[in-house]
Amino acid sequence: MNVKRRPRAGKPPHRTSWIETFAPQLADKLMDAANLALGGLVLGQFLGSQTYDPALGSIGISTWIGGYLAGAVLLYFARRKEP
Repeated sequence: MNVKRRPRAGKPPHRTSWIETFAPQLADKLMDAANLALGGLVLGQFLGSQTYDPALGSIGISTWIGGYLAGAVLLYFARRKEP
């Protein structure tokens, strides 16, 4: 006897999206890259024999802030639960 079954009511089968899979790792690497940018562009100038360049320092600080913000946004969307 061939009987067609109705689809189950409720949640569809769970599929892992790319943001749940890769976003935590990508956020971690973005934050590491931000630390390297800060170290290279700001703190590296103090170790060199040249004078401090404010433009290079501001690029380093803004890259650091941008990297951390991008990592935080990725982590937010990766941990957000769908209703």
